[in-house]
Amino acid sequence: MSWGYHGYNTAGIPSLGNYDEVQEHYESVAPIRGRTPEVRPLGRNRRHDHVTINQLDRSILSDDEPLGKLVRTYSYRLYQTDCVEWFPDGKINVKHGDWNSPTAMQFLTFSLAQFGHIDSVRGKWYFVNKQGRNFLIGKGITLVKEGDWYVAETVVVEKRYKANRKALNTLRKKYKSFIEYGKTALSLDPNVTRLEVAEAGHGLSFKNVQLTPSYNWNGKQDADIENRTKLFLALDSANESGDLTLMYELMTYVACNAGSYNYRNQGVVCSPQQFTKFFDDVLKYQYANDVFTAIDVAQDEMFHDENKKYFK
Repeated sequence: MSWGYHGYNTAGIPSLGNYDEVQEHYESVAPIRGRTPEVRPLGRNRRHDHVTINQLDRSILSDDEPLGKLVRTYSYRLYQTDCVEWFPDGKINVKHGDWNSPTAMQFLTFSLAQFGHIDSVRGKWYFVNKQGRNFLIGKGITLVKEGDWYVAETVVVEKRYKANRKALNTLRKKYKSFIEYGKTALSLDPNVTRLEVAEAGHGLSFKNVQLTPSYNWNGKQDADIENRTKLFLALDSANESGDLTLMYELMTYVACNAGSYNYRNQGVVCSPQQFTKFFDDVLKYQYANDVFTAIDVAQDEMFHDENKKYFK
């Protein structure tokens, strides 16, 4: 199910239909007195000075001029992002600057009211034209007129990732002894403690046990990739040698990431169920290209793919 903005146009953003109308509107708006650089509110409600209309000079590719052709454009700006930019050839650039917020959706909804609306499927934004066709916005799209409707200049063929159960079960079988060992050990004692020997012997840092992507402003970029590489090298060694001490050290490392902190025990607690489910996720991240198959999706389908997170 998709979600779109259906609120009130408090800023009074006008519904304009072409470059000439936007240019005329820009020239009709009086700048706010005393502001440097110049600020021209886009809407009728001039108190919304974070919503502005701006005149820009852009260099675009041209067959006649190798160094590019200078054109004048007009942008609808939300705070510091030019979300809608109008070009004299009729094209309209649309983007949200990675701000997938209700405010940004409201802004685009009223700015593009003559051409369509914005729908969201779990944070994934689409432009839906008056004909009912859907176009992924992604980092941004350029709209061009096709007959009576506006469509994306470049249509993105989306893919859905489908799990290959046979490949995933093969991986589970490969690491079955580790999975069973972890389930048994944690059923006896779910309390997890840091092991200095594992850290020293295998380069597994218990200061950062991140094995799947997660936001950490103070964390190392791609730490999960590095940690998974070390983990699976050690796991392959444990599989070959049957070393139970190593198996325990690696189980502890995974459980530190899979479990949750318990304030009563002042430590991490991980149940067998948490361990199994989390390690399954780690396998999918590590072997994503083997486990998933990409399938083309029909143009007009809006969807959210849970499995896309396994690919960077």
